Amino acid sequence: MNENTQGMKASELIDALSDEFEIDEERAREVALERIQKNQMPIYLRALIGIGSFVSAGFLLLFVGVTLGIDESSIFGVGLFHVICAIPLYLYSRKIEQHTPLEAFLTFFSFALILSGKIMCVAGFSEAFDPDDELGASLIINIIFTCVTYPIYSLYMDRFISFTSCLVMALFWVMEQMSWPEEITTIAFFSLVAPLAFIMMIHPRVTRTFRPVSIGLLSTSIGLAVAITGISPGILQVADMLKNSQISIDDLMVIISAPVVMLFVSVYVMVWACGGK
Repeated sequence: MNENTQGMKASELIDALSDEFEIDEERAREVALERIQKNQMPIYLRALIGIGSFVSAGFLLLFVGVTLGIDESSIFGVGLFHVICAIPLYLYSRKIEQHTPLEAFLTFFSFALILSGKIMCVAGFSEAFDPDDELGASLIINIIFTCVTYPIYSLYMDRFISFTSCLVMALFWVMEQMSWPEEITTIAFFSLVAPLAFIMMIHPRVTRTFRPVSIGLLSTSIGLAVAITGISPGILQVADMLKNSQISIDDLMVIISAPVVMLFVSVYVMVWACGGK
């Protein structure tokens, strides 16, 4: 068997094994595709192909817009068409030989299409249907497209951008609906997002499929932390504001919730790192 298999390709070896044993050929080909080391293209070449694919998508947008004379009310339909076209392009790029110029171009081109399509769908929905709550409607559309494309379109950057944009839009929508002070809303949102981000980053049951979600939560947490340092009052300022009745007890509880929550998260991380459960 060893002499016969020398110099064989992975596909030929799988075919030979399937003749003698009952194996799942499709699964075996997927594993072989993941495990076999291939010469990847240089980063600069992938960057050039990526730029070219984005330029191609831009020219396609311009061509469609000029040729069809699309107005603002039709942007949603054009964006939906782009999303529909991007998915089969990406699925086809996963089936062909990986780490080739064709695979890289199709991947980046489909990403440019789906990214521009989602932006047009979110922005064009308000123009086409004129909802009362434009931000809330745009958030719902963004969530719908993210949930629909997430299990199908598995490109890391698309998942990361889609989820993070939903998270940021949700933050601004909560600010608009609750009419809370900016610093209170930011701290409250940080107290919710930061613990979830750390737990998803370190929990062993969180698979690679949801890694873009954890990175999106972590990136949003970092952004909120930077914002908190700039807009939130210091400890001495909080004490003076409390003495002068410029801040309520409820607002004070929200302000101190962020460091308290992060304290518990830090303790949990240290216990987990030491082998605790």
